[in-house]
Amino acid sequence: MKLPHWLTTAVLTTLVRLPLVALLYPGRDEAAYAYWSRNPEPGYALLLQGYLWFFSLFSSSHIFTLRVPALLLGLIALILYDKLLQERRCTEHSRFLALTIFAFCPWQIYTGSIIHPDALQFIVLLLFLLSFKKQNELALAVFAGLAVLAKPSGMIILFFALFLFLIWPAPGRRSRFVLAAMAVLIASPALINLNLTMVNAIAAYGVLGASMPPVVAVIMGMGPTLLLGGPLLPVMAWGGIKIHFEKGWRRREIEFDDVVFGLGIAFLIIFGGAAVFRGQIKGNWLLPALFLLWPRALPMLKPKILQLLALLTVLSGLGTVGLFCNPNLVARIESRFSTLASSYVFQRGQREDNFPGVTTWSERLLEYNSIKPFGEKILKLWKNAQDQRGRPRWIISDDYGLAAQLALEWGGDTKMIVPDDGIFYRSMPPDHIDKLEGGVIIVGVYKKPNAIWHRMKATSRLGTMQHPVTKVSLYLASSNGKLTAPNPKMEEIAK
Repeated sequence: MKLPHWLTTAVLTTLVRLPLVALLYPGRDEAAYAYWSRNPEPGYALLLQGYLWFFSLFSSSHIFTLRVPALLLGLIALILYDKLLQERRCTEHSRFLALTIFAFCPWQIYTGSIIHPDALQFIVLLLFLLSFKKQNELALAVFAGLAVLAKPSGMIILFFALFLFLIWPAPGRRSRFVLAAMAVLIASPALINLNLTMVNAIAAYGVLGASMPPVVAVIMGMGPTLLLGGPLLPVMAWGGIKIHFEKGWRRREIEFDDVVFGLGIAFLIIFGGAAVFRGQIKGNWLLPALFLLWPRALPMLKPKILQLLALLTVLSGLGTVGLFCNPNLVARIESRFSTLASSYVFQRGQREDNFPGVTTWSERLLEYNSIKPFGEKILKLWKNAQDQRGRPRWIISDDYGLAAQLALEWGGDTKMIVPDDGIFYRSMPPDHIDKLEGGVIIVGVYKKPNAIWHRMKATSRLGTMQHPVTKVSLYLASSNGKLTAPNPKMEEIAK
């Protein structure tokens, strides 16, 4: 009996992803999501936080609480994408190729192995579209609201849903107002908690410069997209756009494919516009749009060209696994080609410039090595200086990634405060708090301890230590936890 293509693809891609699932330690962003699963941040990826919290109930292993959930999300996304292609009545060849490219492109290899909000957002997006196909307006409203909880960019799906409620035939259906209110109500935890400080921080993601010429912005935007989605995906998406417009003008009634196409175009316009007008570029932002725009039938391309581009995509996915497992190889390549090393700094964007963490591709990959020895050394320094047992209750740092990794390593109720980072503004204690109870350690990555937070002064210096990845000197200190009165001017400067 012939196995369905999605099942064969799922088995093969799972085998390919296993080396990433088994990586020793969570990276900086993974550690941040794990931290939020214990200390919720409603304004950013709340759905992912709840998902990780559920897995943490059964084990404390990083592989089980972070990597296995990512692997499951990748498989669910594959099954749902296959379902979407079937509902769109894609030809067998187009569906076969789409699933292969989807499963093995670097984007899905990564988000299907290492926890990332993209995976959950794409699942919610697919469920939203499939709900429309089933004419289930209640589910449509639910998934529109959940999209915002999956990732802030889910606002695109929410507004698209509100538009659908306006044009959807009304007789015999629930009130459009009720559906819209339900979607907004479900999204409300994120909407209410997305204050200006966090919005400004999110708006700085991937900003390379507003003065960038539009042509350069488009080229820069396509580079990361090609790396993450493979060279065939943009070609197929363009073919899908052409075919849809050629056939769409002949129809008068709106079909399911038109809704899928419309949502894909909405993502493309918004994130394409961000690249052109703001110089804001992230390769993964455009990928949901390109996969939605995949054509129902293969465009007229020479078979050899099609096969070559598909092969390059699969090889790029396999190469992603190889590079993650061999960061030292990447470091050796960077030592020979300095432009490659410097390209990481160029593409990371404005927010990442303020909180860089790492400065090369190899350092980015080395984040997934265990920091256990590093965490133990810091803990020993702190205990000797404070003459006490246990762990610090508070980590004050100017680098969210290292602070989150230490909090994850030490476990328990360790909390972190990252004063100048708008994404973590809720980590700041209220103004009326005048003391942090429990031990306090200050870890300065870019600043010295007394310059990190104007309300907290070091009472004992612990010396310096090398960063576990970049090897730069870190400044370590402890504090008695006393806080000075808030300084409105300093708070304004921080914002």
